[in-house]
Amino acid sequence: MEKCNICEYEKLILVDFNNIFLRTESKNKNVHDYKNFICKNCGVLNQSPQMSEEQLSKYYNSDYRNTGHQLTFNEKVIDFPLKFDQTGISFQRFHYFQKIIEKTNLDIFKKNILDFGSYQGSFLYACKKFYDSYTIGYDYNDEGLKFSKNFLEIDEVFKTKDIYSDLFPKKIKICTLIHVFEHLGNPNKFLKHVHKNILEENGYIYIEVPDIQSSHYSDPTHCFTYSQDSLKYVLEKNDFEILYINNHKIFGKIDKNIPRRNFQYNLHCLAKKNLKKSFNEFPKQGYKIYIQSKKNHSKVLNKYILNKTKELLKDLVELLITICSRLINYFSSRISISFYEKIKINISKFLRNFK
Repeated sequence: MEKCNICEYEKLILVDFNNIFLRTESKNKNVHDYKNFICKNCGVLNQSPQMSEEQLSKYYNSDYRNTGHQLTFNEKVIDFPLKFDQTGISFQRFHYFQKIIEKTNLDIFKKNILDFGSYQGSFLYACKKFYDSYTIGYDYNDEGLKFSKNFLEIDEVFKTKDIYSDLFPKKIKICTLIHVFEHLGNPNKFLKHVHKNILEENGYIYIEVPDIQSSHYSDPTHCFTYSQDSLKYVLEKNDFEILYINNHKIFGKIDKNIPRRNFQYNLHCLAKKNLKKSFNEFPKQGYKIYIQSKKNHSKVLNKYILNKTKELLKDLVELLITICSRLINYFSSRISISFYEKIKINISKFLRNFK
């Protein structure tokens, strides 16, 4: 890779801290194989080579939105139009959005909200219920747009043609990108388009993305990964003023099949459309971000191993207690019950202290 795709700086750091828990290489090399580089200047993690727009479109329209409950009859495949787990997650992402809007005293009641990558509209549904917003969904997925329009009463829906040039009948008070911005191959071009053609004069943009400090880099559709400093850089470079930026742990129920989510954080950012102001084009913050990310990936792995060890220890103790109780029960059921209860209480106390 010759230069950063965000700031065009020519010095980059190859990411070399892959581990079994937070991988930094492609999880599906058949879809796309690549390496990751952190720019020494802006600190954004670049995927290289990047998936082309054609590759992304093909992937998004194949298995990306499958529910996992498909039925196949000879060569015909049918799938349910609603992805339950993902719809619930999208709905719960309104939690931090509302907190941040409240914290920054932003008035968006009855205002226009456009959600890029709205899918089935559950986030917009929350906006409509809470803020009585005029909701606009934008996505490439026909089934998702139909569902949001027909069942969630989203006011308008538009199918993606070109995210870098698509226009809407009315100007927008606030647009949202929730786990969408990291998929964009040209963030600068997109932000310039939003600034010039999408938002009202006093418009806002809200972005939620994976945090580079605690997330894997193995998703081939993630063209870029951001830290607080690097996301701030990209927005300020394109004439947005940061009102709020911070990371938060994933809200709501955690999928036990994806244990790393117990340790992951997302970045949440609210920014205001602004005129060009002073901007440090060369902060040279990449090496610091690289070192911190490397340390944090190691910490996350260690926490995961410790938690797994505790779970195995607990299971082993439960097994030993059960075996001892059955042996004692052979002689006296009353003694067995008393033994089991006392031992379990003491073991529970021990495990609570074992952190």
